Amino acid sequence: VIRQSGPFALCRIGLITGRTHQIRAYLSYLGHPVLGDIKYGNRKMNERTGFKTQALCAQRLTFAQIPEDNTLHYLSGRVIKLTDPEIVKQFDRLTSE
Repeated sequence: VIRQSGPFALCRIGLITGRTHQIRAYLSYLGHPVLGDIKYGNRKMNERTGFKTQALCAQRLTFAQIPEDNTLHYLSGRVIKLTDPEIVKQFDRLTSE
């Protein structure tokens, strides 16, 4: 947990398997669904906050080695960082109300 305010928490989470919905499904299972998540989330909280999309984004993407014959080879070994994610600004607005 990076920051917490009331029922909201800004978290840093790392993927293990990269399976579809891994973060969303597991957080919901633990009783801490992603805000704005229609499938696994808390509908009442989504309506109360007005979130219509998932409050979930990647801050860093790291690509493994990709074979030269692959269309995505140009991403091989690259790290892409998002320096100022919009989700952090949304968290600040939500928790300052």
